[in-house]
Amino acid sequence: TLYRRGPGTSTRFIVFNQAFANMVRAWEVAGIRPGDHALLPALGKQVNQEWLSFYQRSLSGEQFTTTVLLDVPADGIHHFHVAFNPIVQHGAIQGVACYAKDVSNEVLAREALVESEAKYRNLFKHSPLPNLVYDLEDLRILDVNDPACAHYGYSREEFLTRTIPDLFPPSEMPDMVRGFKETTEFHGHVRFEVVTQQHGDGSLMRMDMHGFTVLFEGRRCMMLTCL
Repeated sequence: TLYRRGPGTSTRFIVFNQAFANMVRAWEVAGIRPGDHALLPALGKQVNQEWLSFYQRSLSGEQFTTTVLLDVPADGIHHFHVAFNPIVQHGAIQGVACYAKDVSNEVLAREALVESEAKYRNLFKHSPLPNLVYDLEDLRILDVNDPACAHYGYSREEFLTRTIPDLFPPSEMPDMVRGFKETTEFHGHVRFEVVTQQHGDGSLMRMDMHGFTVLFEGRRCMMLTCL
């Protein structure tokens, strides 16, 4: 959407696309035309004051982006990523070019991811069973809980320098690397059945391992529970 500087604090539309016209209709504003005032009463005083401040910043020469929230009738709150750019003609600022993208789905996805990770961390931390998380791409151990440290005989710091195959005796490591690499495309629950693992003191343990895929810090991982 392009706006031109009007007299005083007035700002008027120069041109806009159909997507903008369609969005404005959500506020039952029909028939906007180039030359109309850019501040729409249907949006409310607070929203108009915020947008006026954006226009004035850009008309003073500032180029910037910001995220704004708009309550779209019958559709709830939407998040828009908006870029404001001064229009310069003959060495003077004559208007503002405004480009907006609805990023509501991306925002909701990030919020859901944060909520999911928070729930996982709570369950992970308070589980009485040994749990650890490893990266499905390179098999690095990314997180462990206290029962896992006690069960395996490693400190948290020692765990985080290891990969999943490092928990197995050398004779079984090649097979374990192949087996765990095969889980990279899995989704949901995985049972590894009973395997032989190596304690920090070198002794061997028989473990029944279960896992399920999780998103951890934005990465696809596997959370293992060892019984």
